[in-house]
Amino acid sequence: MSRPGAIPAPAVTVAAVAVLGAVCVIGAVERASGRAARDAAPPGPPEPGSRIAVVALGYPSRADGRPHPVQRWRVAMALRTARAHDAEVLVCSGGAVRNAIVEADTMADLARRSGYAHEIRTERRSRSTRENVALVAPLVEDCARVLLVSDPQHVRRARRLWLEARPHDGPRVFGGDNHRLLERWWLKLVSAAFERYLGWRHRSARPVAHP
Repeated sequence: MSRPGAIPAPAVTVAAVAVLGAVCVIGAVERASGRAARDAAPPGPPEPGSRIAVVALGYPSRADGRPHPVQRWRVAMALRTARAHDAEVLVCSGGAVRNAIVEADTMADLARRSGYAHEIRTERRSRSTRENVALVAPLVEDCARVLLVSDPQHVRRARRLWLEARPHDGPRVFGGDNHRLLERWWLKLVSAAFERYLGWRHRSARPVAHP
């Protein structure tokens, strides 16, 4: 006979399974993020004295102009990447996609208020990751190395899109300091689901080969 107020055993079992499932999902996403970060990582330091640019990929601002949590995360990653690599150029990318606020302006202002004292360039027209990289590329022609910043799986896709359009940039375009274990894991979950959806949609759109 169970004690008054005791949680029924089936409820405990369901809760334990739910917790275990959540841990497994988070662990899988963290492994995938770590792998994506390694795939895009630079092979070594650039030549001494090289000009380095850090590119913060865009994300929509809040409708009232405040930075979205994803924007705050990307700017934080961009600033730590800039510090780690002595980057003298920060590029913020993104147009007005979901509302009238230009993403690049919000992120550039946040970077400046967070203490970034070097040059900030903005790309204010793009409406997608493909446009991010296409429109940023001309802004960093003077830089020997370009480090892309976002969550790791997004960066891997952005780098792939960049190199598809500009394969000669392979030796200079890489991912930034984008991965920390369990950092913003809830945002990584959303990003991982979105990247998986994009992959599924891309595969579904391929024409079927007939014999």
